[in-house]
Order: sequence, then C-alpha cells, then structure tokens
Amino acid sequence: ACQCILEEPSLLLEPCFALLGRTVVLVPLGVGLLWLLSCGRRQPAAGDDAELMDHGSLRDMASTHFLDFDRTECAILVYYVSMMVWVLELCHAVSVFAVAYTVERWYFKARKTGEGVPCCGLCEAYCVCFEHHFGTLALGSLAIAATRFIRIPLGVMSRAMASGEDSNPVSECLGFCCCCCVCFFTRYLECMTKNAYIDTALCANGFCEAGRHAAEVFAHESVAEAALNTATPMLQLSGMGGISAAGGLLTMALARSWPMFRDPTSERYVEDPTVVAAVAAVICFLLAWPFLHIFDTVSDTILYCLATEEMRAPPEEDDEEETTGYCFSGVCWGKRSESERLLK
Repeated sequence: ACQCILEEPSLLLEPCFALLGRTVVLVPLGVGLLWLLSCGRRQPAAGDDAELMDHGSLRDMASTHFLDFDRTECAILVYYVSMMVWVLELCHAVSVFAVAYTVERWYFKARKTGEGVPCCGLCEAYCVCFEHHFGTLALGSLAIAATRFIRIPLGVMSRAMASGEDSNPVSECLGFCCCCCVCFFTRYLECMTKNAYIDTALCANGFCEAGRHAAEVFAHESVAEAALNTATPMLQLSGMGGISAAGGLLTMALARSWPMFRDPTSERYVEDPTVVAAVAAVICFLLAWPFLHIFDTVSDTILYCLATEEMRAPPEEDDEEETTGYCFSGVCWGKRSESERLLK
C-alpha cells in the first residue's frame, strides 16, 4: 500500500478533493437547513405571560420554545436531514471509488506490465465515476445509509453466533431466537459495504451484484482480510499518534526556546506552552487523519486485486499441490491463496 501511494502521488490529493467536494455540498445544505429551522414559531412556555414576547429580555429568551413545528414541517425537516445524510454518504462513495479505481489501475497496469502511471490518475478516476458509475454509487450510498443502524446490531449478533456457536450458551440462545434476522443479514445486508465500490471500479458491476461478488472474492482471502483489518487500524492510529506527538513536542520546544515566545516582555509571549502544544497536537491529528484514512481503502483494494488475480489464474501443472485447484460460485483458481500462505 505504501508503494502504491508513493508511485501514484495523485492519491495524496484525494483528501483535498474530498474536503473541497464536501465543503461545496455542505455549505448550501447547511444554509437550507437553517432556512427550514427558521420556520419555527416562537411561543412562550406554559404559565408565562404572552406580553413577554414583546421584550428582548433574557427571561423572554429563556421562556420561549424556538423550534415549534407542526407535523408537516417536522416531516419536511426529517426528509431534508435524510437527504443530507444520503448526499454525504454519496460523497464518501465517490471518494472510495476514485481511490479504488486508481489503485486497481496501478496494480494491473503499472505494477504488472511496468508501464508508467498517468500523471493524475485520480482525476481520470473521478471522470470515470461521474460518467459511468454515478448511478451505481447513488444507489449504493442510499442502501448503505438506510440500513446502517440495522446492519450494525445484526452484524454484531452474527459475529457472536459465528465465534461461539459450539461452546457459548449465549451464542446458542441468540441463534435460536434471532436465526431469521441473522439469515436476513447474511443474505441481503452483509454485502452492503464499501467493498462493493471496489468491485464496481474493477468489474463495472451494479451495486447489488458488486456487493455479492466482492464478498465472494474476500471470502477467498478471509484470513488475510482478518489480519489486514487488524493491522490497518493499528497502523493508522500509530501514524496519527506519532504525527500528533511530533507536532505537540515541536510546538512545546519552540515555545520554550524562541525568545519571542518565552520573553515575558514580548507581544507574542506564551504563558502556558502546554495548552498551545495540546492545541497543536489536536490540529496535527485532524490534518493527518484524512491522509492516513485512504490507507485503509488502498490496502483493501490491493487485497481484492490479489484475490481476483489468484482466482483468475490457471492451475500450474508443475506444482502438484496447486494443480488441485478450487472453485467458488463457478469461478476456479489454482494458485495458493494469501490466506493459505498465512496459515502455513
């Protein structure tokens, strides 16, 4: 993943593009939400004199309900907020697709054939996204946003059942009581993840088909996926923690060593460098998070490309162990998977 980011430097621009896009979208949406909230009627609380409405006193401000809406206005507000959530989820989907498309182009073209990568592969990814796959991403973002609060508890329940189905009485009880819900989650909701966008970028499948196909591909590398899902957050947290600590320590050292900051007679004298260092650490953390966040998508996409390549590879005749081959949903492959190498 680090090699991909270094050889495809346009990926470092993705956080900037994502921030710009979200800003362009959120500003008008926020203004529209404020306009809707301004429709609320000011009414005095129960037991207060209505004449207080004519005065601008603090008692009037404290005894007034500012957000009093009727049912129609409440329905409009709920609809508007739902559309905001959908639009933000769509922005995230576009970002994931752009990163996945760029990484897949690097993996199968630059890494395999040795051809040079385009100067701005990320821009090409955005063009492909808006020209060919924007409807798929819109449907996927709507489905993911609408089912998120259902998928989270069902996913926890499904993992609890899978981890202790033989020896854990609680898991057995959950299996008997909620087997229908877990089956519904496994069949329809488990594949509704950002991995579907990775498959769309490579195979140009629709969202539902892409989600199922991505689940099949990652099932081929289940052990490697579990290891990746453990190592990637640790790497991200260690990176953000190291950058935050470095920024805070550097600010502390500058505040205590430069005369303009440590001299009490200076206009820029810092009385308590600890507070300034803490603020600098928080700012460094917020600045580092978007750039390390793409590392998760890059690593998942590379694992997906590796699994896809192994599934499509023909059996090797000179290796008896690999000529056995495997088949999954009509797709056969013969090379030993990354998960098998990890297990061995």
